[in-house]
Amino acid sequence: MMKKILLAAALVAAACSCTKEGAARFEGYYSYKLSGNISFEATTSAASDSDPAPDKMTFSISPESGQLNILTEDRNSGTVVLTMNALGGDATAVTGKAEGGSLTLDDFTKRFSFDLSSTALERTHSFTVSGTGERLDDILIIKFTASGGMDYLGRSYVVSGSEINCVARLNDR
Repeated sequence: MMKKILLAAALVAAACSCTKEGAARFEGYYSYKLSGNISFEATTSAASDSDPAPDKMTFSISPESGQLNILTEDRNSGTVVLTMNALGGDATAVTGKAEGGSLTLDDFTKRFSFDLSSTALERTHSFTVSGTGERLDDILIIKFTASGGMDYLGRSYVVSGSEINCVARLNDR
């Protein structure tokens, strides 16, 4: 009878140890890809009816890939540090909080590049970004939201929406 109780306790302990929550669930070294789009709405009136600057526009951001790391800063509070090191690009560090099965990133500034179709040029601009994420098996999915504004063709614009997704796969160590 004692063997059955010990076996049952060992099985319960093994099952519980496989279900990580909080910071431990997200901790690791990942390879990531980021893509999406940002929409803008003009905050100033057009100078004339023939003004080339539109009232609304949406640009696809240039795809980004690289190394993403999540390190635990404080296991008790769930505070984490997320770093993104883009290949041939910027390095970004942001704090956040992992609670249960969700990750919430604090606001931070990130540069995005996007093609301006009317000028055939790539433009880089910094935006305030926040994010939420979840981990499914060895895949981390973070949905970023951008805010802020920029000037384009003599008009001022504010971000009216964004759909920026980051998909990362846990690296084997």
